Amino acid sequence: FEQAGVYAFKIGAIEAFALNDGGMAPAVADSPFYVGEPREKISANLAAAFLPADRVELQFTVLLLRHGNERVLIDAGCGAAFG
Repeated sequence: FEQAGVYAFKIGAIEAFALNDGGMAPAVADSPFYVGEPREKISANLAAAFLPADRVELQFTVLLLRHGNERVLIDAGCGAAFG
């Protein structure tokens, strides 16, 4: 099964699908992550990981499980962190 935004795999007899649910990429200065860390250090760490040094990218993924006629969607959500 191939489709952009979907990664299919098996867990025993269970079919699993990791589904891309969008994401966010705030500028380093606006990121809710790495609070209290110098921006220069954050940018250097991102660059060292071969990521864009000017923004913090975060993808949201949910997991859909299928076993026979049963379906389970696992979505931990972001709570109050993103409205």
